[in-house]
Amino acid sequence: MRLFSVLITIIMTVCLVQSYGQLREEALGTQPAAKSIHISPNPTNDLSEYVSIYIAPLKTQKVKLILRNIIGNEIAAEYEAVDEHELKMRVKDLAPGFYLVTIKDTTSNFRGTYKFLKR
Repeated sequence: MRLFSVLITIIMTVCLVQSYGQLREEALGTQPAAKSIHISPNPTNDLSEYVSIYIAPLKTQKVKLILRNIIGNEIAAEYEAVDEHELKMRVKDLAPGFYLVTIKDTTSNFRGTYKFLKR
């Protein structure tokens, strides 16, 4: 019964984070930007050292990433710019599970949260 309760809490947290990100993006009028951001490979595995984050409408110099585990704890993220619209984030040392990446852009006030799975 306790495990079921924890599982329901995790699912509800993911749904709330996703809906908050969508509502925030719609309120800021940045929905087109949100559709062109993606994480690859997703899911990733133990052989992958990095994931690529494509942020086509945004500039990497003005973007900040925040990495959280599925229950919302912030995790130190190592990331660097590959080019003007792509970042790579180190995932080699992460434990298997779902992770949430929040992308913040200082110039356009864009903020979106995206998930990926580490197998």
